[in-house]
Amino acid sequence: MAEKRILGSIYLDGVVQKPGFVCDASTNITIGDTVRGKALEWVVAGSRLVANRCVCCDINWNQINRAGYNVGRPVFIDGKPYECRSLSVVQCLEQTISEWDELLDEFGEDNLLWHWKEKYFWGKEIIPCGVQSARFRAQGFNSSDRAPSIGFRPVLEPLLPAATDLSGQEGKKIRLHGPDNTIIAGTLVSSDDYDVIVDGVKIGKCDWAIGDDKGIVANRSKILWIKKAYR
Repeated sequence: MAEKRILGSIYLDGVVQKPGFVCDASTNITIGDTVRGKALEWVVAGSRLVANRCVCCDINWNQINRAGYNVGRPVFIDGKPYECRSLSVVQCLEQTISEWDELLDEFGEDNLLWHWKEKYFWGKEIIPCGVQSARFRAQGFNSSDRAPSIGFRPVLEPLLPAATDLSGQEGKKIRLHGPDNTIIAGTLVSSDDYDVIVDGVKIGKCDWAIGDDKGIVANRSKILWIKKAYR
């Protein structure tokens, strides 16, 4: 049986909302401290916490993306930092199945667990999933499409302090979170007390790093959080 956890609440422009609320195109959505009676429920999947249903609806992919959740952004819940992001629903080159299919294989497709019959949810690849079946991928949707039947199902993963020892992590995937939701993501080349070198990409302006997309040198003093082995 899947383990569940109650953690955090969803906020609209800083005001706590009931899970599943109808969103507005011009508003700012965040996940923050737990409020009794309006808490979110998650399925525990290793180090990940996966929302057991859409936390809000009538939202389009572009709005989720502007908020930084498709690539992942830091949130703070009850004093602890997490990376909050969208689920991957498409198989990538390094995986035999998608993240969503992997979860369904491990925990089953029971609607009482995942509530997939209630609403589609946006995958980070601009594909809504659910409703007809747990594994159904809806076609013909654009990133600007919004409807009460489409929502946001987030994933939480714990973040590590910038001072985390990275020795032995060379050659592994890493994500560095900097100021203003900027990110450097890729493969760790090397690190010391001053710099972290990544073979990867910059997401955002990243004034705290120099180099091109094949050799980015990040100023360690500007790194806020580190995520190891990201998807």
